[in-house]
Amino acid sequence: MPQVKTPVYQFPERSGPKELGTPFKRIVVVQVVPPNLPAEEGEDQFEEISRLVETLDGQVVGHVVQRRSAPHREYFVGPGKADQIGTLCDERLADTVLIDGRLSPNQIAHLEHETGSHVMDRTELILEIFARRAKTAEAKLQVELAYLNYFNPKMDRSTTTRAYRGGLRGFGESALGKKAQAMRARADLLREKIEKLKKQGESRVRNRAGQWTVALVGYTNAGKSTLLNALSGESVYADDRLFATLDTTTRRVHLKDSRIALFSDTVGFIRRLPHELVASFHSTLSEALAANLLVHVADASSPTLRAQMETVEKTLEELGAEDQRVLLAFNKIDAADSETLDHLRGRFPEAVFLSARSREGLPELRQAVYDSLSTRGSDGRGGREFPATA
Repeated sequence: MPQVKTPVYQFPERSGPKELGTPFKRIVVVQVVPPNLPAEEGEDQFEEISRLVETLDGQVVGHVVQRRSAPHREYFVGPGKADQIGTLCDERLADTVLIDGRLSPNQIAHLEHETGSHVMDRTELILEIFARRAKTAEAKLQVELAYLNYFNPKMDRSTTTRAYRGGLRGFGESALGKKAQAMRARADLLREKIEKLKKQGESRVRNRAGQWTVALVGYTNAGKSTLLNALSGESVYADDRLFATLDTTTRRVHLKDSRIALFSDTVGFIRRLPHELVASFHSTLSEALAANLLVHVADASSPTLRAQMETVEKTLEELGAEDQRVLLAFNKIDAADSETLDHLRGRFPEAVFLSARSREGLPELRQAVYDSLSTRGSDGRGGREFPATA
């Protein structure tokens, strides 16, 4: 039996996006990977989760990997490994254990009891990042709804099998019922507000009839915001961090022959993006994806380029974006090796290769966008109707 430890401090109750209720300064990252997963892919996944930690200003002080065909039902890791994690937390003075996966309330409770530290899974980490990065009223509403759907699954009408985030122990039936009722009312209010904003988005799309519209899509930190700055000559917030951009930003970009297109920057995608966020941000993404053309910005220097491209392609497919409206653009060619670029040019002859930072390849991108949109008619038609919310 693993040693049972008493948590050294209490964690405040969470019910929506606000500052982390725990220090989140010293983090032990835990990965459970399939036995046959290549070591390089496991290292890439660790690097990505570490960058997510850095985005919240945390420091990774320990790393634990266990190869299992399936997560343990109670601890996610094996009971013996859970005890080792607790010992590592004591040695490294860690305040948080981050699991690179999705935990059940039962697994969270067991791990917190065993390690004496706050336990956070990948979904909660990404939700925290979105909560801190949301700036506009619409983004804040969408993040809060995603929080309600995650921490209080009974509020998520698409999910009825998960238990309450904190478990049922410690709550009287009447107290839990009142809490659930208040959460349902809040979630319904958020949906109403988001629906009104969605209708405003539909109106914006209709008002852009006759104009060329382009949406920049891609994996998080692929350089979309930097590219929009380079194309428009204006300043849009850009940072070398994951999810630097959450709110859709639109700028006018000059192409050729005095033709102007409206370019929109969108939130980046990531592997295993929580479905709560996809659902909550559906209206925002749908407005952008109603553009005449989608430019898929891919990081040519990334060691996991293929996996990142597959994630973006899968997400676009789920959102209903058609392949024929997508122009592939490989960014950061100044950081990629020549062998990789030669392979990509042979594999994707229609793609544009550029560096938003050095501005190399920007004229070719403007030309490719112009050629693609001009084939759809000079009035800018060729997009699709604003999609219905899933």
